[in-house]
Amino acid sequence: MRRLWRDWLSRFGWAEVADTTVAIVVFGTAWQAWGSLPAAAALAAVLAGIAFYAVVGIKTAIRALTATGHLSGWRRALAAGWHATHDQIVSCAAAEAVYLVAAPALTSTAAWVMRGLPGGIWAGFLIGKFTADALWYATEVHARTITAWLLGAGRRWRNPPPETAPAATPGAEQFIRTGRWGP
Repeated sequence: MRRLWRDWLSRFGWAEVADTTVAIVVFGTAWQAWGSLPAAAALAAVLAGIAFYAVVGIKTAIRALTATGHLSGWRRALAAGWHATHDQIVSCAAAEAVYLVAAPALTSTAAWVMRGLPGGIWAGFLIGKFTADALWYATEVHARTITAWLLGAGRRWRNPPPETAPAATPGAEQFIRTGRWGP
């Protein structure tokens, strides 16, 4: 479980910080200026998405350029573009389509429902934001899994050829020999 959190933090941590910060600032500013929760929530969702993908795009471009370090010139640029597209757009496109509809609806509805409580509009906005983010991540995980399966990675993982099958971890080998984990 700790590894999953580390993977999430390395992939999306700073992007979520940028996304949430922009969403809060834009929502507060637009709500004060316009007085409309749905309009403020929609603008916050769009601009927060831009901030999120700016950070993810920079990190993906750096990873793609690192992965294509053995190439040079236009071949490196094309290969880096392919890596970046393959890495992010395939899984994030479906999630973003769901998010751009769900985030304004969830944030403005939760803010409207909780408006009578002290700090209710902000609490409702944050509850709606975190619910929309959870929906985004659920969609992204499913899209990534389905894409891997459609591209054949799922079949190769379930039935790897014997010469490319992953070796058992040292801990697993010890467990097989001794029947216990650890030293």
